[in-house]
Amino acid sequence: MEDRELIAALKLGTEALNELQAKATAHAPVSISCGAASTPSGDPRQSASELLRDADAALYVAKRLGGGRVCSAGEGRGSRQAELHLEDSRRGPRVESLASATDSLIAVLDSRLADAPALDRLEEVARVYAQVGDFACWFISRITADSERLVDLSAGDNRDHDAGPIRVTSGGKTYTLADFPVTERVVRAGAGSFFVERDNEQADSAERELLVELDFESVLGAMAATPDEVYVVELYGDGNTSTPWKMAAPLRMAVQAGLPPLRPVR
Repeated sequence: MEDRELIAALKLGTEALNELQAKATAHAPVSISCGAASTPSGDPRQSASELLRDADAALYVAKRLGGGRVCSAGEGRGSRQAELHLEDSRRGPRVESLASATDSLIAVLDSRLADAPALDRLEEVARVYAQVGDFACWFISRITADSERLVDLSAGDNRDHDAGPIRVTSGGKTYTLADFPVTERVVRAGAGSFFVERDNEQADSAERELLVELDFESVLGAMAATPDEVYVVELYGDGNTSTPWKMAAPLRMAVQAGLPPLRPVR
C-alpha cells in the first residue's frame, strides 16, 4: 500500500475480517489473520525486508492469539533497546541481573518515557522482565471500570530480540473476566499478581486451558490500576523458562512503577 499510513492497512484488514465473519457459518467458518506495519514517515532507512519482517511479526502475534484478528507493528514508540546479556538465565533470574535491569528500567521510565502513556511504559516493563526471567513472550491487556471484558493491547516475542512490541488493534481478542477466576480476583483488587502452571492440576482449569491453547507452560501476571482502568501484564513461559515464579514480586512492583506518575496540581 504505497503512500498510505498504517491506519489504512488496519482499516482494510478489519473490513476484510468483518466481511468474512459476516458470511461464515457454523459449518463453514472462514476468517483471516492480518499483520500490518509501515515505514516511519520521512525515514528512508527501513528496507523492504525490514518492513516485511515487522509485518510478519505482527501476523505471528495475530495467529498466536488464535487468529481472526488484526495486529500491527507499532510505529514511533521509542528506540529498540539493546539485548541484556544475562549469564545463567536458564537457572532462573540472577539477583545481580535483576537489580541491574531494574535500575536501567527505572532510569528509562524517569527519562525517555517520563511523559509517555501507560501502555508505552508498561511495554518497557514487560520487555525487560521477560528478558531477565527468560520468558517466551509477554502480553498486556486492559479492562475499564465499566466493562466485564479484558481486551488485549500489546504483545512481544522475547525469543526474537530484534522485534519491537506488536500492538493488537481492531479485532483484538477479548476475554470475559468471570471465566478466569484467578485473574478476576486480582483485577478486582486492582493490584497483585498470580502464577499458573499448565501441569498443575490444582490450578484453575480455565487458566490451564488457555495455556494449552496458546501452547505455553506457565503464565505470570501482575496488575496495576488507575481510577478508570486496570492494566494486566502477563509473562508466558515455555520449556526454556526456569523458575518463573521467582519473578512474581519484582514484576508486581515494576508494573506499579510502570503507570505514569500523578502530576501535582499547581
